[in-house]
Amino acid sequence: MAAGRLPRARGRPRPGPRGRHCDGALLGTVALLVGLTGLSAFQARTHPTLVWAAFALPAFGGALATIGLILMAVVGDRPVAGIYGWGLLIIGVIATFAGSVLFAIATYRTAALPRSGAVILGITAAISLVSFVVASGMDGPAQPIVVAGLAAFALGWVVLGLQAIRLHRPAVQLGAA
Repeated sequence: MAAGRLPRARGRPRPGPRGRHCDGALLGTVALLVGLTGLSAFQARTHPTLVWAAFALPAFGGALATIGLILMAVVGDRPVAGIYGWGLLIIGVIATFAGSVLFAIATYRTAALPRSGAVILGITAAISLVSFVVASGMDGPAQPIVVAGLAAFALGWVVLGLQAIRLHRPAVQLGAA
């Protein structure tokens, strides 16, 4: 039996993907939700309704994607109460990308964080959304398109997060002790 594979029981489908890809996706989704919460708090004082609406869509998408990944890891391609893990994952990923574009727009409008980071996030989230949709319609190997889109998406959030950290770092004072 190959390493990392579960034995197949008779009459039962093998559980879905388990390994570095699934673990990395879960970790990335949880990190995005934590970061999204913190960055939303920066902006909530200025336009609370807009900011929390922009928080809700990617947070909901991230939660759906996480549930979808867990379902795929536990039961594979079998439905649970008529719901497939892949379906939740795909809807969650699309909602996360679209919500990130909305979050970038809210960030740009509130100007609570640097607008350059909001523009980068908006562009990279849009690229990710388009790459995901294009790759899902391809018959051949679409992995490079998806990986490039996910890398762009991560880059957009990292840039915005780093700008938020730099914006609120205490000033260093030089002087005699």
